[in-house]
Amino acid sequence: MRFASARAVMVCCALLGAIVALVACEPPPVPATIGPGANPNPPVPPPQQEARPLPPVSEEPLVWRIGAWEWVGTGYVWRPGEWEPLGTHSNQYLPGHWTVQDGTWAWERGHWL
Repeated sequence: MRFASARAVMVCCALLGAIVALVACEPPPVPATIGPGANPNPPVPPPQQEARPLPPVSEEPLVWRIGAWEWVGTGYVWRPGEWEPLGTHSNQYLPGHWTVQDGTWAWERGHWL
């Protein structure tokens, strides 16, 4: 009988430990209202997978602009990647993103760095 009660105590301790661990990992409750400074717009979706085609024949240097989501006032629209003239900008493209400007959230369009 001693073995059965010792085993029962071990099982109860293990269950109690698991419950405590689950409660400790629970995320904090979501506030009912958006606090000041929170972005009220939906988050930018993850990038879509796209194949990069070979560049067209061109006498001027070309650079690949990655596809990216652009905000159009009511939602996001996918703008596929394309080859563009290198021009005077670098070959690094920063996709569109939300920034705070003058205390309000504003969409900054994607641009070359």
